[in-house]
Amino acid sequence: MHHVAVVVASPWGMVTPPAWGVVSVFQGVIRMELKAVEARLRDELKASEARQIKRTDELRADMNRQMAEFRADNKALGEKIDRLVEFLMTTRQT
Repeated sequence: MHHVAVVVASPWGMVTPPAWGVVSVFQGVIRMELKAVEARLRDELKASEARQIKRTDELRADMNRQMAEFRADNKALGEKIDRLVEFLMTTRQT
């Protein structure tokens, strides 16, 4: 019985069939690594989105607080102006 060596040309040079298994193992390892990287990126993206949502909520709450302060200050100013106008009207009549 004669054994014939089969050699296949590949981008990495000449590969014999026993090395195909090694290539398959490397491809499997690379796929696993890619899946791990993809999972990490997905987790990082979710965490980033959660941080952005939290920050947006904080900014919205801060803006609402500032608007409430503005309305209160505006109301107080309006009341002071009303009293000033009333005072000027009464002093003008006397």
